[in-house]
Amino acid sequence: MKIVKWIAIILASPFALLFLAVVLHTILNNFYLWSFSSQIFDYPLPKGVEIISKSSEVGVLTGNGNHCDFVASLEVRSSVPIENIKSHYSNMTIQPATTGSSTEQGLSVELISPSVVKIEIWDAPGWSGFDFRCT
Repeated sequence: MKIVKWIAIILASPFALLFLAVVLHTILNNFYLWSFSSQIFDYPLPKGVEIISKSSEVGVLTGNGNHCDFVASLEVRSSVPIENIKSHYSNMTIQPATTGSSTEQGLSVELISPSVVKIEIWDAPGWSGFDFRCT
């Protein structure tokens, strides 16, 4: 009976390790996303601007796969011209989502409707690890 137990443990170990690797990389990328997103979410808003919604996402958002893209965005209602908002965010320094990221961080400010502006930061590509969202 003891031998059967050890054989079961040995056969189950690779699957348990793979499951652990997937879970840990998913949690790690969620932390990276939270940290990356806080750059725009915690950045002070210009006067005359109020937040409508916040969103952030990690996964293969551009390209063919085997990397993680990180994106965070704000939709804001604004009573000031878009040029003022662009000027306000032009001073923002975007840190990479992960230490192994390339230098492809970016910021965009675009008009969605006459009073709604979308402000978005991104970082791509980062190492995917075993996160299934990035394959």
